[in-house]
Amino acid sequence: MPAPSERTVHFSCSYETGAHEAVFVTGETPELGGNDITRALKMVPEMDEDCLRWSLNVYITRGGNIKYKYLLRDDRVDRLCDPANGKILSMNDLCISAGGNPRLDAVKIPVKTGEIYRGSITGYVIETQHITATENINSKKGRGVQVYLPPGYYEHPQARYPVLYMHDGQNCFREGGPFGSWKAEQVADQLIADSQIEPIIIVAVDNSPDRFAEYVPRFSREHVVNDNYNLFLTGELKPWVDSHFRTLPDPAHTAILGSSLGGIASLVAGLDYSDTYGIVGAMSPSLWTGTTMRRLLRGELPGSVRLYLDAGDSNDGAEAVFFLRDELLRRGRVLNYDLAFELGCRQRHNEAAWHARLPRFLRFAFPVRAG
Repeated sequence: MPAPSERTVHFSCSYETGAHEAVFVTGETPELGGNDITRALKMVPEMDEDCLRWSLNVYITRGGNIKYKYLLRDDRVDRLCDPANGKILSMNDLCISAGGNPRLDAVKIPVKTGEIYRGSITGYVIETQHITATENINSKKGRGVQVYLPPGYYEHPQARYPVLYMHDGQNCFREGGPFGSWKAEQVADQLIADSQIEPIIIVAVDNSPDRFAEYVPRFSREHVVNDNYNLFLTGELKPWVDSHFRTLPDPAHTAILGSSLGGIASLVAGLDYSDTYGIVGAMSPSLWTGTTMRRLLRGELPGSVRLYLDAGDSNDGAEAVFFLRDELLRRGRVLNYDLAFELGCRQRHNEAAWHARLPRFLRFAFPVRAG
């Protein structure tokens, strides 16, 4: 994708908000929520000399003039999905401090054109594999692994593909997982057919009775279990996948994704193996566990790792995820470029919600290539 400086728009205004209020920006392009109030982007506050300044850097792919507007909204999570929760701020409402810029009605984005890569569509394949007993995890029979191969995989023997690794593999494909299914093969097939993402390989790794200890680091003296799980993923499973399938093995084309405790597992993998995973997805991450939040706030995740965060608006820990999002934006990440965030309206902590938000992650992680 183009460098962030070519497509990053800096939105900035000043407004004195009250309790439970924040300034949001929305506009006609999808990156700004498509003028849908419930998808407007919360801006990040900081104190200015004269008044409270709100700002946000957003990466926008569409070229041309983009119209946008600022909104005042109640920023409590249970109010964010209310389409009536929002008031357009006029020029008279905004405080322009020294050195600041007034609100614009439109912003000009440079236009880039290119050919969209499209693969042939023949239907997905899921191959079930069982990795033999490993040196790093406690498993006499090995660990169950399912591999999704994209449409056209066998018809194009020279093609190589990005890879997504997913935790809780029993819930990833088809119907009937223990807690429901992400139906990841259906989602990927549709997005590939619609040329919204590149064809990808998905590797779903089963969890085990040691799920908590494997996914959460340094929560107790058993943190070595998480260390060994990551050694298995990175040192044993990934080389096996790269040797058996036509992958693009570099970090820029290797993603890892999980939900809940699996979201923590993905964040830790990105923190500890940033030279392996260049894209990290954490859906409804259990940020209350371990030291992961602290490590992220200390800036331990390299800027080269693109990060996706989300949560539902119903008892899903969205407040903590919003806090993490805002802090990462303050530290220089650019929304929709190296950080993506999604709030699921009327969504709870379950597989149905993660299935609904999976397209957003995949479009962020594996956008179609422009030639």
